[in-house]
Amino acid sequence: MKCKFDINLLYSYVDGTIEPLEKIFLEEHIKYCEKCNKELNTIRIIENSLLSLDNDIRSEEHTSEL
Repeated sequence: MKCKFDINLLYSYVDGTIEPLEKIFLEEHIKYCEKCNKELNTIRIIENSLLSLDNDIRSEEHTSEL
């Protein structure tokens, strides 16, 4: 069976912009949907990588200003 869950909610969940009711629904859904659970983990990994890269760039810019 193919999941038809709105993937945009996964992104909203990760970046903290999800509505409270949608958050409850999503958290219940990912308990049972392996596909969405894996996608959520992938989004988290990408988000953390981008944040780390951004921090590295800012650190390099700060060091070059000294």
